[in-house]
Amino acid sequence: MSKNQLMPTKDVSAFIDKETGEVSVKYRPGHPRSYRFDASRGVFNIRGGDNITKKAEALSFIPIGYRIFRDDILGFGVKNWVEFFFLNNDGHVCDLLFHGYSVEELERCTNDLFYDDVNLSQVVITATPFERTKKSEGNGKGNKYFIASFSYKVLSDEQKEDVRTIGDGLQLYRHDTLTGDCQIDLAVNYSPPIRFINGGGNVVDEDGKDKASANTAAA
Repeated sequence: MSKNQLMPTKDVSAFIDKETGEVSVKYRPGHPRSYRFDASRGVFNIRGGDNITKKAEALSFIPIGYRIFRDDILGFGVKNWVEFFFLNNDGHVCDLLFHGYSVEELERCTNDLFYDDVNLSQVVITATPFERTKKSEGNGKGNKYFIASFSYKVLSDEQKEDVRTIGDGLQLYRHDTLTGDCQIDLAVNYSPPIRFINGGGNVVDEDGKDKASANTAAA
């Protein structure tokens, strides 16, 4: 059975020339390939289109960068988010967002990461959708939805170094999730073209011009 090229890769070393250290991936800065978690159906897809998993099927990936933050993005209002960057089997830099209860689940997982002395860019993350029911008023059955639970496996020292090599060499960010006014709790290998991150600043466009100006006073 042929490998699905759109699935996250489990071997980031395949995109590093071990002799020269050169990284060969496909990435337009600020515009990673967008993957989505559909919480209404419990599947992962490409930009809301083709599914890459079945209902409630887990997705595993190696984050080459990430941030945990609070912001008003994509029309959802102010929420807690986690944004992961990873490579798929074709060497495309990809982006995947989670918010709400899924972020709370991830934070529980990070407690174990702390005691294992690793961060989220030093592990294989497995995100598994599981079903919940939102209680309705009266005798209604309630609406079903999915949140993601997380588990991880620590990478070898060599794999950790490969991830560091790739993450260090790329300016990882997603243009349409960058406001200049987010509150970042934690970030690794996240390097947007922005002057100030926590509490206000200016987002710089790809041509060096300001995209938007936020409050200059720190929150």
